[in-house]
Amino acid sequence: MTHRLPSRQRGLGFFGLLLLIVVLGGGGVLLARMVPSLVEYQAVIKAAKRAAGGSSVADARSLFDRTAAVENITSITGRDLEITNPGTDHMVVKFAYQREFPVAGPVFITLKLEGRAPSAAARRELPMPRSIRPSSSTSHSTSKVWRWASPSVATTR
Repeated sequence: MTHRLPSRQRGLGFFGLLLLIVVLGGGGVLLARMVPSLVEYQAVIKAAKRAAGGSSVADARSLFDRTAAVENITSITGRDLEITNPGTDHMVVKFAYQREFPVAGPVFITLKLEGRAPSAAARRELPMPRSIRPSSSTSHSTSKVWRWASPSVATTR
């Protein structure tokens, strides 16, 4: 009669499962605390784009504050905006702010959020000029793809 040694355990044990649940639960709680701020950040970008269409600095701040009231933005106001090139077609609205989330005791997670919104005229891009005669039988963009896809062999001496 031969005795077989018990095989090693495969899979996840009870304490491993508990640790996994604690880590995933803690990450989920932190993510649930941060998602509203990230949604608010998207609303701030939208309000800044609308403010960039203003005709003056005061008009841009007023447009931002009105949009902020509708979108329920509480982290930043029109006074916190940095507006460059006022009164031109290329007005740019910049903003920066931070949000802190308490984790446990003196531990915080800080999100530093910043962005810029050019006016609609500054966002317009001129179309890329087309070449009249390509330099080879393939176009420029296709030649890049073929160069990327071709195998490269390192040579040594």
